[in-house]
Amino acid sequence: MNKKITKLPYYNTIKDIRNILEDNLPDFPEDWCGESSHLLYRVFFKKFKINDVSGYYTPSGDEHSWNYDRINKIYIDICINQFSKKLPDILIRPKTDYSNILQEDSEVKEKQTKKVVKATFQNRINWLLEKFVKLYPDKREQIIYNS
Repeated sequence: MNKKITKLPYYNTIKDIRNILEDNLPDFPEDWCGESSHLLYRVFFKKFKINDVSGYYTPSGDEHSWNYDRINKIYIDICINQFSKKLPDILIRPKTDYSNILQEDSEVKEKQTKKVVKATFQNRINWLLEKFVKLYPDKREQIIYNS
């Protein structure tokens, strides 16, 4: 693992979030990219300006969601290995390194929002936030609860 990546102030928390999801969702990461990227956004945006973005995993053309750290200009993806077990559990790389496999598209986010029943999506996000706050009660103040 690249030392620069492991020194990111949120790296260990992202690892912990990934572990929570794996431990509690038998089908994770399959079909959890929207919720997990939104969870990372809500946990990290206030302090680290991390957005959730949507688009395509270009090798297969599948719709996908991941995160973008605007300060460090890097992609963060905790669900990328749903497409291939050869991919890492957590991808953290400069945006330019993965622009050939992750293609942003704002229309995908709109389609995903319309496709997913908002109440169900929000219930899943609230469940994830609850698990996160139990693990990190001191980080409660930095979370965006309504988004």
